[in-house]
Amino acid sequence: MKILSIGEGCDKENIMEWLNCDSEDPGFQILTDQEIIEDLNSNEREDEEETETGDVCQEPSHAEAFEALDVAFKWFERQDELDPIQLLQLKRVRDLAARKRCDSLHQKSITSYFQPKF
Repeated sequence: MKILSIGEGCDKENIMEWLNCDSEDPGFQILTDQEIIEDLNSNEREDEEETETGDVCQEPSHAEAFEALDVAFKWFERQDELDPIQLLQLKRVRDLAARKRCDSLHQKSITSYFQPKF
């Protein structure tokens, strides 16, 4: 049976050199002001390109969510594996989408944007 010796062929000087090899490296790059500006400008250009190409994922509207949940609710009602508790949960989610859809259709009064301070 052969025993593996990890430190074989290394002396203390080799180990210390290995441990201290990056002691002078701060772990990050120090950028000049010009490099920072160029980086920010290139990121903005990339964001604009994504917006123009439509790669940005838009979330569904409240109306779209309601319609999808309504279809899911009708489908689930007709399944043999119908679980009343799960059906009730799905109905609650659908009702939430319906409330949000209705709220988004109503014009809010100017006073609704102010929170009273007590």
